[in-house]
Amino acid sequence: MEQKDLELKADVENLPCDESMKEIVGEYVTEKAKSYNGEKFVMMTRDEAVAWLDSIDASADKRAVILQAFDTRIVFTEDHKVETWMKIPEGIPQEQIDAAIASGELGEVKDGRFCPEPPKEWKAVNGKYYYDTGEKREMFGENISSWDEVKLVDGLMEYGGGLIVLKKI
Repeated sequence: MEQKDLELKADVENLPCDESMKEIVGEYVTEKAKSYNGEKFVMMTRDEAVAWLDSIDASADKRAVILQAFDTRIVFTEDHKVETWMKIPEGIPQEQIDAAIASGELGEVKDGRFCPEPPKEWKAVNGKYYYDTGEKREMFGENISSWDEVKLVDGLMEYGGGLIVLKKI
């Protein structure tokens, strides 16, 4: 990353949003996710992940953790929010879901999905898209920006520091 990119990223929080840039708005599913295949980290589609999990005779728990990424939806809203919607695991009784909502353990629930965390913010600055990860970051004792760039490449979106590639639906 060039010095000017680092400086821009550090200032994203304080820079005004370009309200005309809305290409990012919409709902996305995971096209590829980075996972460790026993030898190295690789990007895999859902089908590739299932084939790999079958080849190593993975436990149900390992399958659930890895495949969960492919059942998650990311929504970039018109009002500059980034919502993460995870699928409610099968077999959980409705009473348990209702109790989790009532206790505040679960936030909003709709269409068999829930938001595990409050929405994050996104903005467009100088022709690029960014979202606030909400993470407290430090490098060499200095606080660094919690904002990550979101890259749109060939109709797909690189998100989560490059750990997942999303496709608009």
